[in-house]
Amino acid sequence: MRGLFILIITSSVLSCTKDGKVDPFVPEPCGDTVSYNQEIVPQIIDKSCNVSGCHDATASGGRELTSHFLVSQNTDPLYRAMAQEDGWEPMPFEGERIADSLLQKFYCWIQQGRLDN
Repeated sequence: MRGLFILIITSSVLSCTKDGKVDPFVPEPCGDTVSYNQEIVPQIIDKSCNVSGCHDATASGGRELTSHFLVSQNTDPLYRAMAQEDGWEPMPFEGERIADSLLQKFYCWIQQGRLDN
């Protein structure tokens, strides 16, 4: 019985998050060059940002993200919102943070010069 009590308490403590927030994303060193056209657009922008009613041509989400120029000019707020950093509107709106592997790609694309490749 005591073992069950300890198991319940341990799992409760380990499953808690700080005020319901996700753990901060910590990028790793970048390796291979990230392709804007083959990775950033199809895996991040088209799936999570440039969707109807958000950051498409209607830009009801406040920023239009329909071209390399527009995305590359907004990398700081985009990265912070996608990483769901404190003080930034979490994106995707009312959704879970995008996968860390995709955040890593976006981070590396920025670090590698925001290439239109």
